[in-house]
This record gives sequence, C-alpha cells and structure tokens, in this order.
Amino acid sequence: MAIILPYTNGAGVDAGKAYHRVVRVIYLNSGESTAEVEVYFDKANAAKGSDPMDTYSTSFMMNVNKGADNVKEQAYAAVKSKTQVMDSKGRVVAIDFSKAQDD
Repeated sequence: MAIILPYTNGAGVDAGKAYHRVVRVIYLNSGESTAEVEVYFDKANAAKGSDPMDTYSTSFMMNVNKGADNVKEQAYAAVKSKTQVMDSKGRVVAIDFSKAQDD
C-alpha cells in the first residue's frame, strides 16, 4: 500500500511520480497517533531499496473500536486528508492529496 503523488523535497528535487509509503505508526494511549512516511523518487526506487528522498509525518486520532479499519488503512486515510505535513527537518510542507493515486 502506498500513494503516488508529485513531491519536491527540501533540496528542490522534483519527483513527478513520487512514492509515499507509511513506514511506522506511533500510537499513544490517548488515541493520538503519528504516521511516519518515507517518500521515494518513484515506485521502482522504492522497490529496489533506494534511500528515500524525504520523510514526513502527520498526526491523527486512531479509532481502536471494534469494527474500525486496520491501522494501516487508518494511517493512509489520515495522510490523504491532510493539506500540510511536517518534513524530517521540521518544516511544514503544503501538499495536495486530492491528486493522489493509491497503489
């Protein structure tokens, strides 16, 4: 599971088909969670184990009730609902997930 969406990292590298993959979800007892995402230049680079071109994170409230979507599905839904994320340097990055493709 991943998201394909253009991305420009802090160094100005543009990836027209960047591959965004949730790599970790941190859950707190309060329900607040953080999804950590690695961004690869494209799907092929992710598949061959290249280093990510960037990472970012975003917070969301996880639903732990019976019948709720699994953690991964909740994390991807949360990521796609955002208009801003925080990159690995702590910078706020505007992002438009309305154009994202699921993979």
